[in-house]
Amino acid sequence: MSEAPVSPAVVWEVINGYTAYQGLVAALELGLVDALAACGPDGATAAELAGSVGAADADHVAVLADLLVSIGLLDADGRRYLLTPAAARFLVSSSPAQMRDLVRLSPGPQQAWQQLAETLRSGRPSTRVTVDPAAYLAPLVEATAPTQRAVATATAVFLDAAGRLPAAPLVIDLGAGSAAWSIALLAARPEARAVAVDLPGVAQTTRRLTADLGARVDVVEGDYLTVGLPDRADVVVLGHLLRAEPPARARELLHRAFAVAGPDAVVVVTDYPRPAPPTDDETDRAATLAAARHELTLALTMLASTDGAGVTVGQLSAWAAEAGWHVSDRLEPLPRQHVFLLRPDGAARSDRPARTD
Repeated sequence: MSEAPVSPAVVWEVINGYTAYQGLVAALELGLVDALAACGPDGATAAELAGSVGAADADHVAVLADLLVSIGLLDADGRRYLLTPAAARFLVSSSPAQMRDLVRLSPGPQQAWQQLAETLRSGRPSTRVTVDPAAYLAPLVEATAPTQRAVATATAVFLDAAGRLPAAPLVIDLGAGSAAWSIALLAARPEARAVAVDLPGVAQTTRRLTADLGARVDVVEGDYLTVGLPDRADVVVLGHLLRAEPPARARELLHRAFAVAGPDAVVVVTDYPRPAPPTDDETDRAATLAAARHELTLALTMLASTDGAGVTVGQLSAWAAEAGWHVSDRLEPLPRQHVFLLRPDGAARSDRPARTD
């Protein structure tokens, strides 16, 4: 009996994924999604879309729109194209949950991917986003602000319900970026104050986005490992920092968060944890990795353009244990948005559900 032929479909899926991504970027740059939104529920034909976005050939627009239909970002009714609910929520520029800039910025600098093989050979990225924070990190943190604000708001509700948010907390927001966490926690507590720390080049964005909070937010520029910080904060936030740092520096950063936290404080870590290393008795490693594709993709993104390559929950727990802390709660306020709440040993562990949505 002859063996069944091996299909190249999985290879083509990877190749086609790159093409689909470039098609989406082009559609957003053309204004195609916003043009469809302006047409209302009846949608538009390729010719109408070409006229709206200034494209030279309606048939070329149809090729792009057909591809977006095929991957589920647009719908089609005869000759008319329509927005899917996902496109309406996440790709229309007027939507409060829009991810348009994130589509372009999340993969990191294009040259970092072109140099990935050399990065793997040398062990150090050829292109670092921290070399010029204003050029890449500043627009990225602003692009992530809507999602992170929703995650932070849900976490603040959880902390409030659990009795872990004092009436006038001091918040230290390390790597604050858009200050989404400071803004959400200060909204939950009118008497709260925040110290928001980020690199020069990003801190200007932090100041602009917190300007209406006045003296309630003190924006500090510098390296979060060496900059001066107040003692005994009530909440310390590490927002998507650990995965971008090498293990030794990530561990040091977490320990510094513990050092400035008060005895009843909560340290909040948001990240995309990599799967734990394989064990000898693991029976279906492939399924584990398939379920963590999003987190692994983001870990590789870190490897391409930062000194980090993601962290595991095991690393987080071990580093916490060294300092006499533990992960008390693990939340997922939005799909794939992981929040870890850490408390000193002896503090009660919550039996609340892991999901807050």
